[in-house]
Amino acid sequence: MILLAGCSLKKQAEDPEVAKQAVETLISDYFKSIETWDWENLKAISTNNLILIEDGLIWNNDSLINNVENVWKDAELKFTIDFIRTDITENSAWIVYRNNGVAKLNNKVFDFNWVESGNFIKEGDKWKISFLHSTLQGKPRITGEEKY
Repeated sequence: MILLAGCSLKKQAEDPEVAKQAVETLISDYFKSIETWDWENLKAISTNNLILIEDGLIWNNDSLINNVENVWKDAELKFTIDFIRTDITENSAWIVYRNNGVAKLNNKVFDFNWVESGNFIKEGDKWKISFLHSTLQGKPRITGEEKY
């Protein structure tokens, strides 16, 4: 009887579709946080030791925030995510997606296209982003404001 009671206390695994939606929402929220300069949320949805690799640079949330605030401080930013693959295994997840970023700055529009991947871990009952890798596809397109 005690053995059976112990089995019933074991936490049920999260539905893979629910987990998939949760991690895809986290990626969207991460980039929405950049668009809205919501650094508190950006940090809340990622691990304290998040690593972001982009074009050979190794960043964390603080260095990303510093870059956005210094390089894009007067820009209007917009990101569009297109999910390619999301895999869930108990307390970890892996995702691949395309990311189109558009920045409007000084009457110019900068259009970036990346292929990105990310890893997530579950801390308690919450998914958090632990690793992101970004590869720029081609060179950014730069046009005048009329193309925005």
